[in-house]
Amino acid sequence: MAEELLRAIRFDWFDQLNNLVDIALSSLESISIVAEGGGYTSAISAVASFKSLVGVNVGCFHPREYATYAAPYASENELVIFLTRGSPIPPRTKNAIKTCNIMNLKTAIVVAGELLEEDEDVLEYVETLVELSAPNDKLAAAHHIATTSLLISLAAEIAKRTIQNPRAKEILSQIMSLGGGAELDEEIEREAAKVIEEAASKSRAYIYAGPTLYGLALKICRDMTANLDGTYIPYKIEEHPYVTRGLKSEDYVVILKTDLEENSARELSNFLKLRGIDASTLEFKGDPLLAPIGLGAAILHKLKNLISTVKVEDMW
Repeated sequence: MAEELLRAIRFDWFDQLNNLVDIALSSLESISIVAEGGGYTSAISAVASFKSLVGVNVGCFHPREYATYAAPYASENELVIFLTRGSPIPPRTKNAIKTCNIMNLKTAIVVAGELLEEDEDVLEYVETLVELSAPNDKLAAAHHIATTSLLISLAAEIAKRTIQNPRAKEILSQIMSLGGGAELDEEIEREAAKVIEEAASKSRAYIYAGPTLYGLALKICRDMTANLDGTYIPYKIEEHPYVTRGLKSEDYVVILKTDLEENSARELSNFLKLRGIDASTLEFKGDPLLAPIGLGAAILHKLKNLISTVKVEDMW
């Protein structure tokens, strides 16, 4: 069951989360998230939460990208949040952390898994450490859910403290409920399993997603392309029709949506029908900001069971 992945959300986070919130409050106008692989897709998933709940834009960068193009020009008030799966921490991430230290930028590191002694030297260069202690599993699915949940919780906690946003309080409550064993909708679990299994059987598939689900689409396509025989391509739903005209009738299309993308999804679906393609739609019913967690758990649970241990590629 997908609830296995949701157990990666732990209540003991919230003490550590307070430390991260404290440092973030003094840098609200200048926050960047730096990560590779699965951490980057988590960051993309959480960006909408910062904009919707707090009203701030958060930048997302790969480590070398940030160290080269952003760090030298960052404001002295910049907060840089590094995401890593755990040990071994990639050299590019370590180098970016050291670059930020040289530039006197405030830094925090979120470790999804386990930090071993060999990597503890990196703590000399950061102000705040958050350890999520999510279990290792195939495709780093638990790490993805844990990191995404932590970032959305960060945005919600900031909003709760600064503007007393009632939506933020409800989001925090629901995240804690999911981590406490709340069951996902059985229908969405069944539908997600069916759609992902069908996509995995195709030589080529496209996944369209709205802003809150695009990070999840990136992760799904990355994991499937790395481990299966097909090609899987993510698109933002608002990129239609520019990226859709070249699709062929034999292509498989999945639309990930919330109620905010109702009109866009309908327009895309109708466009595809005229070209002989019946798109499969997975809709998250609930607050759109929670979609990467709820729908993500359902999809990633099925996906990691589809992919064999022999071919699995789960490195961040």
